[in-house]
Amino acid sequence: MLVNRKIRKLGIFLRKSKSAQNIIIAKLDSAVSEGSIVYTSEMERLGIITEIFGPVTAPYGRIKLYKDTNIPKKGEILYYIEGERENVKWRKKKRKTRK
Repeated sequence: MLVNRKIRKLGIFLRKSKSAQNIIIAKLDSAVSEGSIVYTSEMERLGIITEIFGPVTAPYGRIKLYKDTNIPKKGEILYYIEGERENVKWRKKKRKTRK
């Protein structure tokens, strides 16, 4: 059975994460679910959305990069394909507690 899938605009690349080398942050334009696969403007697989955070009206996404992928340029538009998902295993880092 052939499924009609559409390419949708995800948002724009903002910056690389300060805490991990393989995580980037993007400002999301549309409502997506965790586990969606992210593509660059050249339709190369970039990574997978591991977490969505921030205000509901203007959310941000944490994207875990695949191995051997280049970090996009600041302001580059990112895309995803409807219905294409992977399972996500994500664990936040523990914060340092005050004693």
